[in-house]
Amino acid sequence: MATRKVMHNGNKYNVVAEPLPCGKFITRVDPPGGTGRYIRQPDTEITDPQTLRTIKKQGAPVEFDTEKGALDAGEDNIKLGVI
Repeated sequence: MATRKVMHNGNKYNVVAEPLPCGKFITRVDPPGGTGRYIRQPDTEITDPQTLRTIKKQGAPVEFDTEKGALDAGEDNIKLGVI
């Protein structure tokens, strides 16, 4: 597990690349003083066939081929204000 510290707008973030058994990596961004969130695909909305209500389903974590790619994506998400 690799970690990169990122400063943005006076806040210190930790970007963590977590390895998966398949050899790919997912990225968690830890904000100052808290547990982080994973970089995810966009949420999807589906209609429940029984109730006909719209359900929002959380997107799956984005998988990266390299550890460096996962860390770079986390840093980019912080700088773009996504996380």
